[in-house]
Amino acid sequence: MVKEALSGFRRERDLPKRWLSLASYAAADVWDDETWRLLSERDVERARRDGALAAMPLALSHFGYVRAISGEVALAESLLDEIRAATEATGIPSHCTREVPSSPAPEGPYWPKGRGLDCGS
Repeated sequence: MVKEALSGFRRERDLPKRWLSLASYAAADVWDDETWRLLSERDVERARRDGALAAMPLALSHFGYVRAISGEVALAESLLDEIRAATEATGIPSHCTREVPSSPAPEGPYWPKGRGLDCGS
């Protein structure tokens, strides 16, 4: 049923904002990477088009995550600069976002120390 709904969301180019984000998360939950990639990219495009600066960090983070797990680590890492700029411009604290470790044995329990946004360790 969810896959069928996601198929409809893929075809509908102008989804209402709330449905676009929810559909993107649903695609991630059912491991539909192609739909997840498409919908998360649309979410970023919409936020940019609408000038929704406060929505950018979360949209970029979601978009970057799917890119990172798809092997596009450099692209995902480059999105961190946009996330930083948006959070600084709005003054809204960001959610904890770290760069994706590129080595098989990262420092610390999960992420390299001193990389990514400041998450208060």
